[in-house]
Amino acid sequence: MTSPFIDGRQSLPPHSSGPAARARDADPLCILVGGSGVGKTTLSRLWAAGGGQCLPDRRTLTDLYVIPAYLGSAAGSERVSRTERIAAARAYREQRPGGMAHLIEQVPRPRAACLFDGLRGLAETSTAIRRLPDARFVALHAAIETRILRLASRGDPFDHGAGGAEGGDRLEPALGACAAALDEIGTTPGAVARRLAGSPAVDPAGVVGAIRILLAEQRAHGRQGDALRALGTLPPARRLLVDTDVNSAEETFRMVTTWWRTP
Repeated sequence: MTSPFIDGRQSLPPHSSGPAARARDADPLCILVGGSGVGKTTLSRLWAAGGGQCLPDRRTLTDLYVIPAYLGSAAGSERVSRTERIAAARAYREQRPGGMAHLIEQVPRPRAACLFDGLRGLAETSTAIRRLPDARFVALHAAIETRILRLASRGDPFDHGAGGAEGGDRLEPALGACAAALDEIGTTPGAVARRLAGSPAVDPAGVVGAIRILLAEQRAHGRQGDALRALGTLPPARRLLVDTDVNSAEETFRMVTTWWRTP
């Protein structure tokens, strides 16, 4: 897992401040903000396919710097579950205020427009707003039921270890067993069942895993609306908010590229 922009060292980058650390703040940087299942990975792939440069993403930086420091595992180890990764990232943020925003501040950037996928929550977003004054932000959001559907059906090995047998192999009992977790993240078993209805069959264990991931994220980073409100204080030239429930991936990409090219 190598990158032209980082050297692969697994020690945590030191905190930097002052003119030397901020010399690269003028480099164009587009930062994606949003939780799992809102469409950040898809957008970053479209950006790269269109010839845009991307910084090492959140997954990569977590593998290189956060996992080894807090879990003692080899970077990128398949033994590390998704919920363990979230816990490690939370521990990193407690040690380094700003969390992933602190980390991307240390990553060398090319002298060309590039995209970072991505930040989560109020602490990371507000830190990036403050410490990267020339960065621009794209916040993607979607209903929690849509995010559950996307996570449960995408079949990404990255999400391994989050699923479970709660409620058995039938969807209705599985959702019922997760009622308390669903209430905490702002939805109900009935609302999720209605969103999943008519969609290709999803594995109940995958649905349970998606719920656990979103619950762990919310406990670590807060509700997605907190970061959106922070971005809402910025002028339109510095932030774009896109609802990926109503805009397809291609439409979202066109909106982002049009906004990015606007001075």
